[in-house]
Amino acid sequence: MWSIKILILLTNLIIGVLLLENYEETNFIDLGDDDFCPNGSGSQEESCGFDLLQGFNFGMKSVFFRLYNGEKKDVEAYKDAFIKDKNSLSMFTKEFGYNSSQKSIFFIHGFIDSANRHLSKTLASAFLSRGTYNVFDIDWSSMNSPPYFLAIQNLKLVGYAVAHFFELAIEKKLINASDIFLIGHSLGAHLAGYIGRNMIEKLPVIVGLDPAGPEFYTNLTARKLSYNDAKIVHYIETNRFVFGTNYDLGHANYKFNSEAIHQPGCYYPGCSHFRAVEYYAEAVSHPGNFIAVNCESYDHFIESNNCNSTSIIGFPVDISAKGLYYITTNEEKPFGRGEEGIKLSH
Repeated sequence: MWSIKILILLTNLIIGVLLLENYEETNFIDLGDDDFCPNGSGSQEESCGFDLLQGFNFGMKSVFFRLYNGEKKDVEAYKDAFIKDKNSLSMFTKEFGYNSSQKSIFFIHGFIDSANRHLSKTLASAFLSRGTYNVFDIDWSSMNSPPYFLAIQNLKLVGYAVAHFFELAIEKKLINASDIFLIGHSLGAHLAGYIGRNMIEKLPVIVGLDPAGPEFYTNLTARKLSYNDAKIVHYIETNRFVFGTNYDLGHANYKFNSEAIHQPGCYYPGCSHFRAVEYYAEAVSHPGNFIAVNCESYDHFIESNNCNSTSIIGFPVDISAKGLYYITTNEEKPFGRGEEGIKLSH
């Protein structure tokens, strides 16, 4: 199953690059510059938020939020609310299953993925096991189908719309910005960045799980998730230079198993890219399993040279963590090695 998905992904990456060479701006709806929706305030009502959605027919209306039933702690027990519907703001009510006394986790999947697939359910299950959060998915699968470069173009539109939706909920005092935590995988990590930078008040945390690399290496118009997008931004890196990014743009950047292309137990790049979600899910459900050490470089990590402070990966995030962190894992579950993780794998 995964091999088929990887083949599809690789094929569309190649097609996307070839098409991008002949790309013309007029092929797409011009969303303007980054002031299109100033600070996410929705002050340009004819251009932003819900009014914006009415003019698009290529999938935006099918973007939805999924709230899991926190009492049942079952990933098959949930309610969906479509972003196009203003009545969807009711998802922030007790009747919908929302608990206003808890923080809210919003997971954003990556390219050709969805809330119905394994990675989303894996992370949702981990947070549900904690029993202390409202657990949401943001499903934008209708906007991230092949070709890859078009999915990148859609990040901007989806980011504006989701941020505007959040701002409406905040304005109606249904949720506080300080209670919104974004976790994104692959392209979903960069989408989290678009959402964050369009909020009036900075969100507290964005975690990027192996943020996508292809087209973000050299494409200056493709905005990457960075430390400016939230008060705290963490990068989890598992497939650097392949499907993952080669940039260290978080306040803290956690490098799993050095900067190797393949993670232990993985024999194709996609596996390593997906491991970011699996590692983080285990870190959430088993606090303390993943401990990383702060070093200036991988060479320093190998030599244990000036590598002193450690950081526990998981949630809540380590807000004191800054810089580069290195960690090793096991080849199979449990992946976390606890304090042994700051040593080279045996």
